[in-house]
Amino acid sequence: DEDSDDSDAGAQLSSRSIGNKSSTKSNRSLFGAPDDAMTSSSSSSRWRTPDSRRSRRARKDVEAALHRLNAINDDGDNGGPGALVDIVATMRQNSSAEEVQALGASMLYDRSKKEGAFLGRSGGIPTILEVMKNHENSSTLHVLCCKLIRNLADAGEYNRKVLAKHGAFNLLCDTMERNLDNIAIQCRGCAALAAMAEESKQSRTSSKMFDYARVLGVLVGAVSAFPEHEDVLRRVYNALKAYGYKPMTVLMKWQNEEERKKFIASLA
Repeated sequence: DEDSDDSDAGAQLSSRSIGNKSSTKSNRSLFGAPDDAMTSSSSSSRWRTPDSRRSRRARKDVEAALHRLNAINDDGDNGGPGALVDIVATMRQNSSAEEVQALGASMLYDRSKKEGAFLGRSGGIPTILEVMKNHENSSTLHVLCCKLIRNLADAGEYNRKVLAKHGAFNLLCDTMERNLDNIAIQCRGCAALAAMAEESKQSRTSSKMFDYARVLGVLVGAVSAFPEHEDVLRRVYNALKAYGYKPMTVLMKWQNEEERKKFIASLA
């Protein structure tokens, strides 16, 4: 009958499929992985490009650096005196990683108020200034660096000399000129320049280290950018006084082109 014919046909199909499976298994044992496995393997290896491997390795390095910095933060006494050296070393080893630079700079800033002198002698100053060079587009990092420069300059003459030698004046002017619409950078930049004023007397002989006209220009520029902001005005006025100028006299002369030229000429 039809049921028995169907069952016979099903049995035949089942036996054929079993036979096919057993033959496939024997083929696997004789010739290794099947074509689809080989295809999968070649596909995955094709995606493991040198660039992707480098990217994964770089990410692991960044995560390891962040872990080291966080471990210092988690230490009960903030890592002790050696912590500054460890932070600076970690930042140097990961100079292109903005995450590492941001965390490291923040940690250095927290310590710079009390340990600014030691930070200056532990190689921290060139590292901080390199952050400004390597990460021009990070306003967050530049605000931190401006604050750090101020604290370091306040910590003593040695720090001011090292800051000037490594281009702090020009870097501060660069970031203030590049971020005229950023009130935080204008305020912090003015404060950092004011803290560096004493060293300007020593660096005046080298135009590469200090340019009076440029420094005065960025201070006046901050006022022009935020003419009604009390904090900016106060910091600009303090900076101009630190450099030995009467703020209103400088601002008035800067408005007139001829007066400005004469004034700049008198700075030479």
